[in-house]
Amino acid sequence: NLDDGVRKSALKELNETANPQTLYRLIKVLSYQNIPDIQRAYAFEAIKTLGEHGTKALIVGLESPGEPIRQISAQGLIKIGKPACNSLVENLRSEDPITRQVIANILIEIGKPAVQALNQAIWDERDSELSGLAKAVLYNIDNLEAQKAHQNLYFRYVTWPEIKKWAQALAPSYL
Repeated sequence: NLDDGVRKSALKELNETANPQTLYRLIKVLSYQNIPDIQRAYAFEAIKTLGEHGTKALIVGLESPGEPIRQISAQGLIKIGKPACNSLVENLRSEDPITRQVIANILIEIGKPAVQALNQAIWDERDSELSGLAKAVLYNIDNLEAQKAHQNLYFRYVTWPEIKKWAQALAPSYL
């Protein structure tokens, strides 16, 4: 397939050059409203395969004054997940409060995979502000995880044998 060959060749070129400006342009193209979904998926795939280079470019995109570029960059970092967490935590030091808030929200969305990087930041004695932000993000991750667990507890389909088993464990004399 010609499209597949072109895509693979473009991915190879991106991986070999890893030029941050090229990556930033790719992110900017993703922010266009009329881009077909398949092209958007290919662009995300390209960025994700670049590992640390892709993460850095997406973080640069978070500092963009344009909201669509920030949103696309945030989506990309969430898709990358755990491999992006160390860079995201480092960039919680950003001078821009909006960028710090966006990064905090990305880490919260990533959830448990971000915990290790955040724990390291908590113990960073050089930067008490970073430590405080990391604690706040961890607190929000814990709350979100607790809410998910709570929802799963109440909205999970429970079978009669499970109910009977729980009832016997709680009050065996009644059954």
